Order: sequence, then structure tokens, then C-alpha cells
Amino acid sequence: MTGVQTCALPIYLRRHIRFLCAWLRWRKIWIDDLTRFDAIVPVPLHPARKRERGYNQSELIALEIGHMSGMVVMPKILRRVRFTSTQTKLGHDDRARNLENAFRADAVMAKGKRILLVDDVCTTGSTLGHCRDELLRAGAVSVEALVLAWVEKREVVGGG
Repeated sequence: MTGVQTCALPIYLRRHIRFLCAWLRWRKIWIDDLTRFDAIVPVPLHPARKRERGYNQSELIALEIGHMSGMVVMPKILRRVRFTSTQTKLGHDDRARNLENAFRADAVMAKGKRILLVDDVCTTGSTLGHCRDELLRAGAVSVEALVLAWVEKREVVGGG
């Protein structure tokens, strides 16, 4: 990528993302493992959501990882083409339905690529699954995911 990337992300959040990525940098085995990928692809936001928020946290994480590893970051390979309601209050099945036909991958860019898909948080895996399926449909050879946080399913004890 050329040029300076700027965004409306508050400085303290940028520092947190950089801190997490810097922590990963010290795990040399992890960095060496990135060589099996051809490109880093962030999970995209719909353009309206990105305008509203001012940034895409997954793209910022991908750019940091790309910077520290020297890998190519390809944010335009995957687009969110359908605006969806927020996933935060939806269960697994509703999340999957909510994301149907929400993503499109560029077949020319995806063809033959081994892709590392980057997201900030994985709750049920629906978003990552839909992105993976679309990238594979477009011709990617493989898609693996990296997330900074994974939400574990908890059982509610005692009825309430």
C-alpha cells in the first residue's frame, strides 16, 4: 500500500490495536507462520456503516499485521454489498440469515490466493463463515481466519 492511512479512530483505540499487534510481533513463530498466505484480507464493513463509524477496526488490524510482517493487505478483494442489521443482539441462526448475500469477492483478485481473513471479534463465526464461503466461491485456494478476541459461549446457570 502506498500513502498514509488516516481514519477517525480515536488515538487511544489506535494505540490498543497497535499494542495487540505489537504483542503478536514478539511471537516470532506466529510471524513465520504468515508466510503460507498470499494476502491478508480484513472483514469489510458496509460503506454506510464505515462512514457512520469513520473506520473499519478489522482493516486497521490487518494493516498493522501487514506492516509488521511485510505481507500484502488486500481490503478491496472482499466487499460488503448489502447493509445488515447489527449482529450484536442476534443468535447464531439469525446471524447466519442476516448475512446471506451480504459479501462479494473479486474473482480476479481472489483466484489462486491463500488468504488470511482478519476480524476483531468472533462470536458465532457466522461473519467469518460467510466471508470464507464467498472468497472460496471467487476462486481462493484457502481461507483461514485470525481474530483478536473469541467470545466463548456461556451456559446460564439457575434460570435467569
